Amino acid sequence: MSYEQAMSRYRDCGLRKRDVNAFKSRRPGAKMLRKQTSATIQVNYSNDFPSEARAAFERAADIWERHISSSVPIVIAANWESLGARVLGSAGPLLALVDADDDGSTDTFRGLPLHDAVTGRNQFETQVDVDIVAQFNSDRNDWHFGQEPAPAETIDFTSIVLHEIGHGLNYTSVLNYDAGSGGYGFDIDGNGQIDKNERVPGPFARRIDERQTDGTLLSLVNENEFPNPSVKLGGALTSEQLFFTGNRSEEAAGQGNGPPRPKMYAPDGYEQGSSIAHLDENTYPFESANALMTPFAEQAETNRLPGPIVCGQLLDIGWTAGPGCAFDEVSIRSVSANVETSQPNQGSASLDWTLSGAATVEKFVIERTYFGEKEEEKTVEADRPGDYSISFDELEVGKHTFRVNYVTANGSRVQSGDTPSVEVAANAPDVSVYPNPFDERLNVSFTLPETQDVSVEVFDILGRRVATVRRSGVSANDPRPVQVRASDLGSRSSGVYFIQVDGETFEKTVKAVRVR
Repeated sequence: MSYEQAMSRYRDCGLRKRDVNAFKSRRPGAKMLRKQTSATIQVNYSNDFPSEARAAFERAADIWERHISSSVPIVIAANWESLGARVLGSAGPLLALVDADDDGSTDTFRGLPLHDAVTGRNQFETQVDVDIVAQFNSDRNDWHFGQEPAPAETIDFTSIVLHEIGHGLNYTSVLNYDAGSGGYGFDIDGNGQIDKNERVPGPFARRIDERQTDGTLLSLVNENEFPNPSVKLGGALTSEQLFFTGNRSEEAAGQGNGPPRPKMYAPDGYEQGSSIAHLDENTYPFESANALMTPFAEQAETNRLPGPIVCGQLLDIGWTAGPGCAFDEVSIRSVSANVETSQPNQGSASLDWTLSGAATVEKFVIERTYFGEKEEEKTVEADRPGDYSISFDELEVGKHTFRVNYVTANGSRVQSGDTPSVEVAANAPDVSVYPNPFDERLNVSFTLPETQDVSVEVFDILGRRVATVRRSGVSANDPRPVQVRASDLGSRSSGVYFIQVDGETFEKTVKAVRVR
């Protein structure tokens, strides 16, 4: 591979500002900042790069050093220059044309940082002294360089640098659009010369699909479907129906409320520098954990975490995860629950589980569900791989289901697959009514140690039976109530009523008061 092959450079043409104060802050927790770095980023600043901007830049580099892994240092040339009224910054890696399949043919473009990380050595150590070239707008007077969240009407410089370094790490599509026609790659042959027959995609473009009207997905680099270049490919690039395909990124997308595959920004009017190589702005707004790599930045938006989808996409294109992006290495296993009956018709449960790969886990959130309704959550701090447990006391008769969720350092909450359950068994018949006093309806709940037929009769203060409710085959350990409605009482007004519950093995009467 020659030096000339590495001299093509994709340039993200600019993250843009929107005049909306987001007042949103998403920053690494103290636990993440204590984690060991797994990459080295060196920055060469232009002479006019302000010192306070350099400090903010180093903050962003530190974050990326914990999210990706590479044994080869990544060198960034950072320039301070005029970029126009609304552009905040732009960046891109130097690109190498490589044989990713080891079959003797050049078949993809890789950014130098990714290529060096994959191969484990600096491919152009004696020829190229920079891997990423970045520039930031010197014309702006609304930069926020501080460590604290950005205040109103300012742009957080650390967040913008984090975004642009992301492009330098191969978050680039090498897709292009001109007068309705779309294409990909660069016209470079194996000798660094122009050759229109050697246009190849990069690893990012290889994973972008267009969703068809029938829901199927077609790869943009399938030349049987999308000739390169072609008007059909241009239509796909402006279809608003582009999605990123990959196991890790799809796993990450499944953690949120968006589509099952990451949706890419592909507006019907192609936007140079914004289309394709960004997540969709409407699907992942500034409130989202995945907002960093969208094409617009709001004022007062402090977003200093890549987000789970971006982590997944980087892993899918070839990066190895650092501690901050290792969400897929975490697993919850051996989840079990046991129950003890502590007193009549009440129990307690202990929940046990084992954590492996604790690279990104900050805490666990344990949900308890009772007859299909979530009743409570408990939190357990995560400080190590290994065994954990928690107890739940004063559980009512019936089935209780548990789920252990974990929360990563970037704030994502991930559900474990296991949902163990316990059943608190009744050891004595019991009856309760609620609410008491009541107005329009009264719930009558009975706890039974065995299945049987039950009748509920309502008597007024004079001993007259005013309502009867019968229920056959009431299951043991099922306290779900039957209801007595005000209409069952006829025209009777406020007063005291007696609720008599008769089963096959018990009889009990309780008092209820109606108020109107």
